[in-house]
Amino acid sequence: MSIKQHGGIFGRNPTFNNVEIEGTLTLNGSIFSGLDYEGAWNASTNTPTLVSSTGTQGHFYIVSTAGTTTLDGISDWGAGDWIVFDGSVWQRVEGGTDIQGTIPGGTYS
Repeated sequence: MSIKQHGGIFGRNPTFNNVEIEGTLTLNGSIFSGLDYEGAWNASTNTPTLVSSTGTQGHFYIVSTAGTTTLDGISDWGAGDWIVFDGSVWQRVEGGTDIQGTIPGGTYS
């Protein structure tokens, strides 16, 4: 899978103007193809308004402002995360600069 974005910036407070997804994305066992970028989502104010278990399969947003809006049991949203509707529920793809952890021989952050 490749992700191409035209214009905007990546990072802690990303902006995206035109995102193209080529290939498929597998998320928690659900396979997505033809993802459709809908824009930025503010997880602090739930803007634009998203509702649990309601959406169009393949639509996704990228979190512009971190927050704790609860959607389908998920309430930990960081700037740069993706919120993807799989046809049944919203799912989180962790992104941005808040990714941290350990790997053999080092750490990543």
